[in-house]
Amino acid sequence: MPRKSDDVRDALLKKGYKEKGVKRGHTWFELTGVPLGKQPIRTFYSNGGHGKEISDDNLGKMKKQMKFEDKRKFNDYLDCTYSEEQYRDSLRERGLLSIRSRRRRSQ
Repeated sequence: MPRKSDDVRDALLKKGYKEKGVKRGHTWFELTGVPLGKQPIRTFYSNGGHGKEISDDNLGKMKKQMKFEDKRKFNDYLDCTYSEEQYRDSLRERGLLSIRSRRRRSQ
């Protein structure tokens, strides 16, 4: 089901992503607290189109970029029923974040 881009943006910003700016018509986000030596976790969505919605197809691409294993957890994350801590724990378990990496609170 498509989602409003403002709702997706708000969920990302509340849960550890920092907006990196707009490049070539796309708004980019990067997960904070990823240590040097680890691949940054980034995602983006297009600012174009006739509405302010992100299609289901593009949400699926974001799910992969954000390293979610299944669509349900990704949707729960956007609905705020899957916490930032649960997300980071999942990334740590799969070696995508270090054990010590935590979200920086001084943003």
